[in-house]
Amino acid sequence: FLDLLPDGTGGKLSGPLFEGARTNIPYKRKYTLEFYNVGALKGEQYAEATLKIETIATGNGKISTKELSPKLQPPLIQKDAETRPDFKVKEYKLKFSGGPFGKFTYKEGDTEIKMSMSSDGKNVVFDLPGYSTKPLVLEDQNAFETWMKAVGKPVAAKQKMLDLINEHKHTVPIAGAILLLAGVAAAAFIIWKYGKGKLLPH
Repeated sequence: FLDLLPDGTGGKLSGPLFEGARTNIPYKRKYTLEFYNVGALKGEQYAEATLKIETIATGNGKISTKELSPKLQPPLIQKDAETRPDFKVKEYKLKFSGGPFGKFTYKEGDTEIKMSMSSDGKNVVFDLPGYSTKPLVLEDQNAFETWMKAVGKPVAAKQKMLDLINEHKHTVPIAGAILLLAGVAAAAFIIWKYGKGKLLPH
């Protein structure tokens, strides 16, 4: 369960409740990650990755309201909310090192995100707590198969990988995944991009 924070995102309210505060909201999360498969291996212009985290309310939760008590005092009480709240989408610009063993990083203020490719480029996992504990599984489990056969493990020479990238042999189609979070299916999409911002068709 989450509360609706004053900035419109989901979290836990601290301090006394205020009138209209929305609390105890059941939810699921959808993760969308967009990045160039080559990442920083091809250059800084390909290193940027975008992570969007959508919190979707699955119930109404509670709302704080003032009502007259028998002593004519108006204390705040929690009532069942009659409408479902909307959460603001969080968006982060990460840096991706590139390739099937690449790392994603983000740090601003108190917020830090670290993610890693895993299983030879078949999954993406969060390396820090506070996010999905399930891997983001690529729908196309063979997305890096050719790359892996040609380049192999990270101990392979970086120049060999760069040569293959420059030959434009390893663009990867859009891939998607479905996560199971707390028994609720939530879509999680990994979208691969290559070239000058061109998205390959689904």
